[in-house]
Amino acid sequence: MVGRQLDVKSALSVAGRFLDSRVALIKPFESPEHAKAMEELERICSSHDDYIWRAKANSQQAADIGRVRSPFAMSTYYVCNAQEAEADSIVSAFFAPILNQRVKDRLIASWTWQEHLAGGQYRRLLVLDGPTVKALIQNWSSLQDALEKANPDVSRRFTQICDSHTDYIWEITQN
Repeated sequence: MVGRQLDVKSALSVAGRFLDSRVALIKPFESPEHAKAMEELERICSSHDDYIWRAKANSQQAADIGRVRSPFAMSTYYVCNAQEAEADSIVSAFFAPILNQRVKDRLIASWTWQEHLAGGQYRRLLVLDGPTVKALIQNWSSLQDALEKANPDVSRRFTQICDSHTDYIWEITQN
């Protein structure tokens, strides 16, 4: 099994403080006194992907997205075709009520649907936060059935638009 790590920074907007904080974070590591440590890091972690995401739909207040987190998150990264705006509409109109009910029922703590602004191949991202890995896996298993039952045609259309995905479960730690 390959270990993976994810470093998340969140802000209410991409411009301004978000970009400034990224520069401030990276700049100290570029100094000569950290050259050996950076070489070691690059040897251990030889590649990475940078993504910038923007929330399109969610169960949280805007200021809480990415800041108020449960101990675990399941992230599903979608590869979508040119109709990704239609996928956004499907999530907002059809998936959101089901996901919001799951938050209300405490099956998940929160959810966020995000659009890709910059980065690699993944165009959309669904993040489900929960108290345990087991709870997230149980939710995911039953969620697919619930979405299909609620509206099979819409569920099928979403899969036509976003026809490939990769799932990760992350343990959330605070620095």
